[in-house]
Amino acid sequence: MLVSTQPAPRGQVVHRDGTTLFLCSIGDLLVHLSAPSPHGRVVEVFVEVMEPFEEPGPEPHPWLPASEAVFVIGIERSNIMGESVLVYRSREVAAEMIEQNPGALALDFDALQLWWEGLTGDAS
Repeated sequence: MLVSTQPAPRGQVVHRDGTTLFLCSIGDLLVHLSAPSPHGRVVEVFVEVMEPFEEPGPEPHPWLPASEAVFVIGIERSNIMGESVLVYRSREVAAEMIEQNPGALALDFDALQLWWEGLTGDAS
């Protein structure tokens, strides 16, 4: 879902034509990236990063280029729409969450997109 007034969007994309769009979840960001856009290709992707053991909420978080973030899957959270994908600033921070959640995995952005393609069957 695109958002314009939510105080804490979870993903941000900048298109070739300069259009910036904000998305309310990492799942929605991944869906957006897999679809053609009238604004041209995506040239930058940013995500909000969380602190360890922080519950997702409406408050703003720092932005980080998606290529620098670490994405953790396999931890259920009740206030996330769709698949739960948590975002951290480093592997060390993500490891703190994984220690407490057996079965969780840390992925870089490329691996996250491959995981998403396998989950949704979208290989575009």
